[in-house]
Order: sequence, then C-alpha cells, then structure tokens
Amino acid sequence: MEENNKIKKTIALVSFDPIGDKMAGVAIRYLELAKILSKNYQVILFATQGSTLKSSDFQVVVFNPKRQTSDIGHRLSNVQYLVAQNLAPELLRILQKRNIRFIADLYDPILTETLEYEKDNWPAKMKRILNYHRSALILQLTFANHLLYANRRQQDLYAGVMSATGILDGKFAVDGFNLDNFMTEAPFGVADEKAKLDDKNRLFSKFPKIKPTDTIVVWGGGIWNWFDPISLIKALAILKNKHPEIKLLFYGVGHPNPKIKKMKMAAEAIDLAKKNGTFDENVFFNTDWVDYQKRVDFLLPAKIGVSTHFNNVETHFSFRTRILDYLWTELPMVLTRGDFFAELCQKENLGIVVDFQSPNEIAEAIKKLATDGKLRDTIRENIRKVRERFFWSEIGKKIAAIIENDHFINRQVSTGRYFQLKFGFYYHWLKKKI
Repeated sequence: MEENNKIKKTIALVSFDPIGDKMAGVAIRYLELAKILSKNYQVILFATQGSTLKSSDFQVVVFNPKRQTSDIGHRLSNVQYLVAQNLAPELLRILQKRNIRFIADLYDPILTETLEYEKDNWPAKMKRILNYHRSALILQLTFANHLLYANRRQQDLYAGVMSATGILDGKFAVDGFNLDNFMTEAPFGVADEKAKLDDKNRLFSKFPKIKPTDTIVVWGGGIWNWFDPISLIKALAILKNKHPEIKLLFYGVGHPNPKIKKMKMAAEAIDLAKKNGTFDENVFFNTDWVDYQKRVDFLLPAKIGVSTHFNNVETHFSFRTRILDYLWTELPMVLTRGDFFAELCQKENLGIVVDFQSPNEIAEAIKKLATDGKLRDTIRENIRKVRERFFWSEIGKKIAAIIENDHFINRQVSTGRYFQLKFGFYYHWLKKKI
C-alpha cells in the first residue's frame, strides 16, 4: 500500500443500495471496504439515493442510479480505480477512455440468483429478465480490468461465461495472464473487532416471550425466495413439546431497499408458523429490518445460527453473507448442504450440515447443538480460527494487492463492439419492463 509521504491513489466505490442505518449486503460491503481502503487510499464512495451516511475518513457522494453516467462520470477526474457491480455502458466507456481501471465486483452472482428471484414469472417475463441480466454481465466482463468473486465455484462460473462469449481469448495468453491474476477471491467480510453487546435487553424487550434462559436459534437476515424456512419451521414444530426452551428468531423479514419486491417465501413462512401453532410461541418474526450496528444484540444472545435452502443452481454458486455474522459472533451452525459454506462447515467442524428439505434432520441437529455444551465449545474454538480469513482487513488487502501489483488486463473494446453491447443492454432493459 501507499507510504505516508506519497500522494495517495484514489479509488471510487459504487453502491446501488442506500447506505445508512438499515443496510443489506451490497451497502454493507461498500461501507466496510471504504473504511478499510481509506486508511491507505483516497476513497470516494458513491451511494445511491436514500443514503444518509456521513464520514470524515472518505468522501460520500449520493447519486441517482438513473443518472449514474452524469452523476458519477464528471466526478472521476482524480480517480485511478473504480469498484462496482453493474455499470451502465456509457459509464464503462468513460472509464475506458480515461484509463480508469475497472474492478468488476461479482461476489453476488445475480444471474443465478434471478433464477429463483423471478421463478413465479416463468416463462415469458422471467426469460426477458434473465436476458437483461445476462447482457449486463457480459457487458461488465467485457470492460473489466479485473474481477472479484466470492469463492472458487464462482470463478468457474465467470470463466465459463467468458469462454462461451469469446471474452476469454488469446489476449490472456499473449499478455501472460492466467485466471488467478485476472480474478481475485474477495468475498464478503466480517468485522475484525470482537462482537460486543450494545443493549443486552434489546432482543428480549422486543420479543418478551423469548427469555434469556431460552436456547435461541437465529436466522440472520431476510427470508428470500431461494431459502427454505419451511423445513426449519417444521423442525421447530417437532421440537416444540419436548424442548419448549428452543426459540427460533427470524430477525429480518423484508429488505431495507424499498425497490426490492416483497418475497413470497416470507409470507409462506409466517403463514405456516400460524397454521402449525409455532407463531409467537417458539418461532418469532421481526417484521422490521434490524439496524446494521444493532444486529449484534440479536446475534450474541443466540446459541445457534441457521441457514436452510433448496437444491438448485443458485445454491451451488451462492455465498451466504449471513453466515459471516455467525462466524463473527461464534455461533455454531445448522446449514443445508450444497453450497460453499456447508463445505467449509463440514471441513472445519463449524456446526452440523443437513440434507435438503429435511425437517427431522434439522430438528436433530438443533437439539444436538442445544444440549451438547462441549460440542458448542469445540465449534466456537474452530470458528475463531476460521473467521480470520474473512476479516474485512484481509479483503481490503486483496484489493490493495491487485492495485499495487498492477494485476490488470488492458481491455480494448472497439466502437462497433461497444455499440453492439450497448444496444443489447438497453434492448433487454426495455424488454424486461414489459
């Protein structure tokens, strides 16, 4: 990184989610990266409308996503590097013309996520939306000077897309690049600092039926359509009579970004809990979104963290950011198999991995972790060793290494290719609105 007596390089970060008290993954990621990178670089954090963040460590610029090219483009005069997920064609063209290195942040595979997010719109509308996200991904991959991904499965995904679309060509060989030089594993992170309670009564005052003596199982985040809360709630119904002290808390139901549509799965989960008699008895739903800085008060009182999902493409390429909060607060986990964190959990003994849609297995796993204190202690010790590799400071170092080692490939996108990509992007953008 830069020494103090040198002029600091300038990095721009772009968040298309509002940054403030209530945040989901994208906003959290860019806030934490801005904090880390600002220690050694000049940082401009572009945050979409609705952001309330103020900082003395880096510059915050609120922009209109519909005018991203003008709102961001004319503020890049001193910027050498830009990190973002999904930029408009015109802004990407500006970056190329000004020789600003574009680091495409693809830690969240939106294309495969869309398969589940839009499942209810199959076939016609879903196809149009998938075509849009596919064209947007190809656009980012074509202009990217470097790529960030969250795990090796995602590296294979993006390498496959690049190969199939002709982006991965002889230039990589001519320039001496291999995929590890062009693509960096930079997942979501976790705070370096030890988790500490802010208000020890926050959870219990909001949910009086949950007692400090209860065994709290926490679902740390929203209930998205690609998750399986149904099997989990059925598991709590199995445990209810013999283990009434086991309480499940979904501490986020909706999404803090009002542009994200309500999830059908969240409504189904609440409906099931009401039908099987667990609602507000041993299954609880927080209909608000927990403030980012206050989430620790819902995590630390818990003894188990849980995440259950389905057997699909989204699962295979996913990186469940909520698991990092379980690592941060040393929570033994119950996870469905099939994704990156389930493999890590089994390899490092961080909890218990269960099969897809298996209420009985989930119930047994929760009971085992709830009643076996020695097992929980062993798992917590394992978690303390594993979580260090996910510290935000480590993620920041990886991005700094890209910059300091100049791990960038030059992208020369011809005028004809640019207009072809631009046409495809806006054509599919318009089609998906039909």
